[in-house]
Amino acid sequence: MFPNGEWGCGKQRGIQLGRQDPGLRRLGRKVILWNAATGEIRVTLYSLESGKASLAVTPDGYYAGSKNVNACIRWRVCNTLYPARKYAAKYHRPDLVTAALGRR
Repeated sequence: MFPNGEWGCGKQRGIQLGRQDPGLRRLGRKVILWNAATGEIRVTLYSLESGKASLAVTPDGYYAGSKNVNACIRWRVCNTLYPARKYAAKYHRPDLVTAALGRR
């Protein structure tokens, strides 16, 4: 999901879905959109919190979502979870998600 070595801790990195309670597993549905010609994933769409929130994530980790989406995600770096706001300045990029969908 992220460029190799950016986090410095191997494969344990990325967006963690669900609220702070690790037992909460209300992820809803997911849809993967890909480029039919190349087979590359363009965006993965998630329905969260029983449809009350939505999230779109590019393969590079850029995301966009509904107004309350930051309450539904955490960033996992190695074995530590961080609130969405910690990396939002870099990765909350609706413009790049829109571009990944092929829209301007």
